Amino acid sequence: MFGGSSLVAAAMLCGQLLSADTHTQIAPVDTTETTLGGSVSRATFTRAVVNREPVDYLIQISQARQHLYFFSELKGLTGDTITHRWETDGQVVAEHPFNVGGPKWRIWSSHTIDRPGTWLVKVVNAKGTVLQESILHTDKLDSAK
Repeated sequence: MFGGSSLVAAAMLCGQLLSADTHTQIAPVDTTETTLGGSVSRATFTRAVVNREPVDYLIQISQARQHLYFFSELKGLTGDTITHRWETDGQVVAEHPFNVGGPKWRIWSSHTIDRPGTWLVKVVNAKGTVLQESILHTDKLDSAK
């Protein structure tokens, strides 16, 4: 049925698989972060969210008066309450709480950027721990617009 070379090749392949299997060491997986506190795997300012995904990734805008969104993808935070805390000039201007309903959860909030400067959104868990911070810079407002 099989030629001699086919049997040798099959035996060598089988031996390599066995050899690879017996020499592989599996490192222990550290699940502390995902089971005890979770994480933010993605976070960004964006002009819109379509099909639960940000349409762009903003770090700076040229005019301040814009309605923007902040998108976050969360992992390992099922059952937690996560808040998007919008800040500018050291002041909290909005807080949007969310209940996380699964192991991989996407959330977004929105706010009108109504003044120039540095905007910050903090992703905060129910204990008050900041899990992620993102910064958006806006240029000066054009008073003619």
